[in-house]
Amino acid sequence: MANFISVYMRDLMSQAPFGQNQHVEFRGWLKQFAHWLFATDHISVRYEIVYDGIDIRKLSPGTRGIVLLLLYLALDDADDRPLIIDQPEENLDPKSVFEELVALFIAAKAKRQVIMVTHNANLVINTDADQIIVADAGPHPTGPAPTPIYVWRSRERGNS
Repeated sequence: MANFISVYMRDLMSQAPFGQNQHVEFRGWLKQFAHWLFATDHISVRYEIVYDGIDIRKLSPGTRGIVLLLLYLALDDADDRPLIIDQPEENLDPKSVFEELVALFIAAKAKRQVIMVTHNANLVINTDADQIIVADAGPHPTGPAPTPIYVWRSRERGNS
């Protein structure tokens, strides 16, 4: 703003309806002009989050999750801490899982460790998971939940 004033002050003063020797009138005009120049009441800011042309408030819960994950990963592009995510496919149809999440996780995996809890085997296979831990509790009668069994698998080495 200081640069603007130093460059244009002479031109602005030449537009005054009063001469600088008419002190009271000139100062009143200068005060009004400064108020107009520095005012922000004529500026309004409106923002919304839109995904595929649809306002985020109108999206399904699953698609909102995708949008939030996209925002998070875009904002934290330099972050190399592990990303832990629980059921990213929840409330999504299989097509959306493949079209939206797979590429997202492959890109994230290139920069950081991704730990995902999912019930969707297609998500595990299509994101080219390096290590897979399967939790299995099996069928059980009514009552306390049985202790789950964890089996580690690597796609390259088979079962361990």
